[in-house]
Amino acid sequence: MILDLVTDDGRPYLVDFGIAKPITEGPGEPTLSQSLHFSPAYAAPEQVDAALYEFGMAMGPLSMGDLAGLDVGWRIRKEFKHLETPGERVPLISDELCERGRYGQKTGAGWYDYAPGKRDAIPSKLVEDMIAEHRKALGITPRKIDDEEIVQ
Repeated sequence: MILDLVTDDGRPYLVDFGIAKPITEGPGEPTLSQSLHFSPAYAAPEQVDAALYEFGMAMGPLSMGDLAGLDVGWRIRKEFKHLETPGERVPLISDELCERGRYGQKTGAGWYDYAPGKRDAIPSKLVEDMIAEHRKALGITPRKIDDEEIVQ
């Protein structure tokens, strides 16, 4: 299957945790930096990865992050924090995972847990609890989201 990763007018799509939207600079639409955030109102990590895999990606974006190492982006964000625009959103849960030493497969834990010597992603109770804590702190009521909405 070949995926069309651009809109009819040539704008590229950005696939992120829970979204696949055109990259634009228009008001109310996600920019590249705004689209790199985890939204606690969205589905569980395993649902997002499964939906995007079924959509045609080689692997889900969170599994990919665990494979590549979540600490890479985290260290870059820390290094260039002084360049952030005040009020700019940052990927809080991803950063919190790293602060807890959950860098992905290389540490046996990231978005998912991993058994020693294995690469099979196991849904993490800790991550589920972190997501619930963030929802509560932000006053977000979780809602059911279907796979089609994830890839839209």
